[in-house]
Amino acid sequence: MADEAETQPKSDEIVQALVGHKIDGLPPKGEHWTGICNADGTATYGDGSTGRLHVEDALFCDQPAGGKEACRLVMKLGENKYQMMREDDTKSSLVATQ
Repeated sequence: MADEAETQPKSDEIVQALVGHKIDGLPPKGEHWTGICNADGTATYGDGSTGRLHVEDALFCDQPAGGKEACRLVMKLGENKYQMMREDDTKSSLVATQ
């Protein structure tokens, strides 16, 4: 569950915050990842792979090429810092934008 310091941005705020910026992600268990979300709905990840993305309501959805789509609730923690939440209300990646 989100704590009181977190706010839930609207879809247009999510697009403004994440699209066109380098994103650094740190999942609870796993390796650091990076990516860039492009305005045309494509994504390029730090390992050179690609994918697609879209924002629906307060959900950020991405699908790596050949992978399964995952949608996560976006919670703003502070300036350029966001917590992605899975559908089961557990934490996904902590992301920062540059």
